[in-house]
Amino acid sequence: MIDDYTGEEKREGLVILMEEASEVIQEASKQLRTGPDFCRKNSDIPNMVYFQQEVMDFLLLLEIAEELGVYTPATVEVEEEYTRYKLEKLKNWSGLGYAVQRIQERNTSKYNPDLVFSTPS
Repeated sequence: MIDDYTGEEKREGLVILMEEASEVIQEASKQLRTGPDFCRKNSDIPNMVYFQQEVMDFLLLLEIAEELGVYTPATVEVEEEYTRYKLEKLKNWSGLGYAVQRIQERNTSKYNPDLVFSTPS
């Protein structure tokens, strides 16, 4: 990150990041309504591909936000600790228990539920 960016550049980066986040939401909604394999009028591209593209756009803008100095990713240790915390939380209150369990099983050393993140006060 270079601290040569103006406030306006940082603002624009955040605005575009928000727009990309909303596009991810829109594509997720379309999948709920019509399914991941549905192709739109005059297109042979399924919803899943549009969703993937929007997620990639969002991740790119997140990287740009990091370059602009308006976002700093967590360290690997904090990320893994927080992910363990979030997976346990999702397992307890959502209908995603089986998916969470499979992720935990695939990554036992990384997302061991016995090593749970304590929420900040």
